[in-house]
Amino acid sequence: MMYLHREGQARDYNTALAEWRHPALIRSASMTLRINGQARELPLLETVAALVAHLDAPAATLLVEHNGVALRRTEWHAAALTNGDALEFLQIAAGG
Repeated sequence: MMYLHREGQARDYNTALAEWRHPALIRSASMTLRINGQARELPLLETVAALVAHLDAPAATLLVEHNGVALRRTEWHAAALTNGDALEFLQIAAGG
């Protein structure tokens, strides 16, 4: 089976698939995030909400800043994470 490569060349599908699956080309299954100033290697996580759940952080009393922008809890599901992002977690504590 042949297909047209993006550069206009005809390519054999099976050969292209084998090249694509080459270990050197497989995307890493982890990402590095800077959390409260510390670099942390974590599994690939798509959103701030996924990160908070992964860390088992107490969401009800947590404030999150993502790359310098403070997020409302309702924004966590839409805030996409990418390798190298910086996050600050602040725990709210009542006191007197």
